[in-house]
Amino acid sequence: MEYREAAQNLALTNENLMQRRYQMEKDMVDVVGFMKKQEKEKDEMIEELKHDILKQKKTFEEEQKKLVEVISALENKYIQKEKEMRAFMSEVKMAKEFRMQKAELEKELEEVKENLRTQSKAHEVTLSIMEKRFIQDKHRMKMEEEKRIVVLAESAHSEAIKQLGESGRNVFKENVHLKKEYSFLLNEVEELKKTKEILQNEIAQLLLDKETNEMLIKKKALQSARKKTEIRDLQQNIMRLEADLQKTSLELDGQIQRKECDIEVEARNAERFQKMLDMQEREINRIKKLSANILRERSDVEHFFLEALTQVKQEIIASRNHYRKEAQAVYQRKMKDAASGKDLYPKIRTFHNKEHSTNDVYQDLQDAEKWNHLQAGKVDIKDLTWEEKERVLRLLFAKMNNLQSRKKSPMLALKLNTTEREERPREPGKIEGSGSVFLTQKDTEPMFPALLLPDIQLGASQIKA
Repeated sequence: MEYREAAQNLALTNENLMQRRYQMEKDMVDVVGFMKKQEKEKDEMIEELKHDILKQKKTFEEEQKKLVEVISALENKYIQKEKEMRAFMSEVKMAKEFRMQKAELEKELEEVKENLRTQSKAHEVTLSIMEKRFIQDKHRMKMEEEKRIVVLAESAHSEAIKQLGESGRNVFKENVHLKKEYSFLLNEVEELKKTKEILQNEIAQLLLDKETNEMLIKKKALQSARKKTEIRDLQQNIMRLEADLQKTSLELDGQIQRKECDIEVEARNAERFQKMLDMQEREINRIKKLSANILRERSDVEHFFLEALTQVKQEIIASRNHYRKEAQAVYQRKMKDAASGKDLYPKIRTFHNKEHSTNDVYQDLQDAEKWNHLQAGKVDIKDLTWEEKERVLRLLFAKMNNLQSRKKSPMLALKLNTTEREERPREPGKIEGSGSVFLTQKDTEPMFPALLLPDIQLGASQIKA
């Protein structure tokens, strides 16, 4: 019965160890798979972010080129507008100069008009005076001539009366004298006519000058009105150009501000992408550190397994020596009791590991390595022999390093469980199952709570028997 219970306990312990081994392997596979998957996703995300950053940089360079072209076009347009503005400013300056000269011209024109009016009045006065003088002189000369003729007629009549002999000669002399006076008067009349013609010509010239001056005044007035219209048009053009220039300046400032905002947004996006890349790099470094920790802890686990195997081997050697000595001492004591007649002789038992021995102590040691004494159900590790513990450790170590093939049913269960876990979404940092343990997690209880187990139960039961 004790042998069966020990076998059942060993079987249960073996089952628990197998389950824990499968659970650890499953957790390790899940963790490594999850880490690889996450690392792959991070790599893909980094590639996408790098592609996005390159695309953003390319777009930013294109936008910057377009902005430079727009700015150069606007600068050319601004230079052209500035040239037009300078031309209009020169025209405005000319208009201002003409406006400044206009007063002088108008003043000179007024002086010319005043001089013309003064000359015209003086000419009219002179002409009227000369006409009056001519009429007066003509009337005076006519009166004097008539008086002289009357006087001469009277004197001639009187002389004719007094001196009839000398009448012919005196009449001749008088006629000669009258002819001279008449010719003199005719000359004076001709000179007066010439003077009149000259005055009339001067009057006509003055009238012509007056008309010319009036035409010039009208022309200057028309030019002044036209210049005023041109000045008004130029002022309107200046106001319109100033408005266009102000509008263009505002549009240019708005475009520059928008481009600066776009550049700032692109810079912020680039900075954000850079920060995301830095975060991804930090995450990758963290994952690498975690992987290194996992590998280091795996190495620690392997080192622990090796130390456990070494200790178990030493315990096996010590336990076997102790069991062999105890069995030999019990056998000798029974032989002494049988020799003294206190008890029956025991079965013959050897302690030298002979080939043809049917009841040797080493057979008990070989039976301790078998699993036949374990019963179905839970097996406590403290019920296992040191040989069974060594085998369990070797199996765990081999499973961890994938050196031994798994059994069909546990492998199938592991695959099914792993498939279900892969199909079911999982949160990072969580592993399903209450018995799941990460390699980085500290054990809440020792891996083997009873490394120092009692001696081989099988041998003890046979000794007691």
